[in-house]
Amino acid sequence: MKQWCRKKKFIPVVLLAVLALYAIASSGKRDPDRSYHKFRAEGLTLREALPSAPAYIRKYFATSELAPDSIREMADRQKGIWQELISPFDSACTIEIAFTGDIMWIRNNWDNFADPRLIEKMAGHDMVFGNLETPVDTVRAVRSFLPDYARYNSPGLLRSFRRDDGKSIFTAVSLANNHAFDMGLEGLGRTMDFLDREGILHTGAATQGITGHNFVVIEEKGIRIGFHAASWGLNDPDILANGSVSLNTIPGLAPPGSEPADISEVKKALHEMDSARVDIKIVFLHWGYEFEFYPDTLIVRIGREIADAGADLIIGSHPHVIQPVEIWPPAREENPYKGRRSLIAYSLGNFTTAMYTRECRKGMVLPVTLYRRLPGMKVEWVAREPFYVYNSVRGFAGRNRRLVLYKN
Repeated sequence: MKQWCRKKKFIPVVLLAVLALYAIASSGKRDPDRSYHKFRAEGLTLREALPSAPAYIRKYFATSELAPDSIREMADRQKGIWQELISPFDSACTIEIAFTGDIMWIRNNWDNFADPRLIEKMAGHDMVFGNLETPVDTVRAVRSFLPDYARYNSPGLLRSFRRDDGKSIFTAVSLANNHAFDMGLEGLGRTMDFLDREGILHTGAATQGITGHNFVVIEEKGIRIGFHAASWGLNDPDILANGSVSLNTIPGLAPPGSEPADISEVKKALHEMDSARVDIKIVFLHWGYEFEFYPDTLIVRIGREIADAGADLIIGSHPHVIQPVEIWPPAREENPYKGRRSLIAYSLGNFTTAMYTRECRKGMVLPVTLYRRLPGMKVEWVAREPFYVYNSVRGFAGRNRRLVLYKN
């Protein structure tokens, strides 16, 4: 029986390897319709997605630049606005924060994974936020043979990111993503226990009996920051059926057009932040579609609606590649600082990953300064120049990886 169980677990690995080899071999063939660029697995069960696995893998290796002209024009137009909003200023009270993209599974080499120069740069921020897209289950082993296998666990990964005093660089992480329950209900519970011991706040997913997961409030220098997270859903949505766990979701994002998109829960969280006297509202969203360099028109519409509902900083993840940043509503040309505005980063790409392609190994770190010019005045934000990280591959079969600052 044990031998059969081992064979049964090995079958998906072999199947994935065969599909990957097929996709790589066929990637050079002409495809005038580029149909694989249009394939999206979000919201599909494994059985539904399996027939399209070659298209998925081809899209992974090729990535997609398909986008309507309106989205491309938005991205081009925002480049100038983005630079105008990166500017120095004087203020008596400031907080330096930074956002990373997906903190994904890494098999091993956790203690030496992060380059000291990167740690030093990140530690220069008062707070760091990211999306934890892997369970941290210290009881279960890392059982994957191939990178990018569907069920993640990286029990030692976050140990790589510590300040000089031993505390974690991360202030808070989102647990709202499609891999939140890869190690089951117990795995999510152990992940939350680990984060609690490390002093890392978390939001977006919870097990039964846990309250307050809708958002967390962090106060620093008299500035109150609200942090809410939500996802398009889970790889296995049936896990939510028994009611013993909860996940903040935005219905209607996956598959796109399957039902009307519903941001009522996000709006509720923003309203509750007002009641909690929050100064700056952060919404971290696991949305969009994998390996696409531009956000879908649906995602752009939802992002702007959430901005209009009161979110100040909207940070996106899940596509695994970097997508444009937008200031909404567009800044006034005569005075870009006049009036309320929100920042929408549609995807920061991967912060940590075992993925193969160059674009998936690269991620953006987005610094933002929060400031209050005088006591009693409204808290505002100003963007800072982003910097980039790269997951370099070392050793046999890439088993020894290193996260370094990316240089153009």
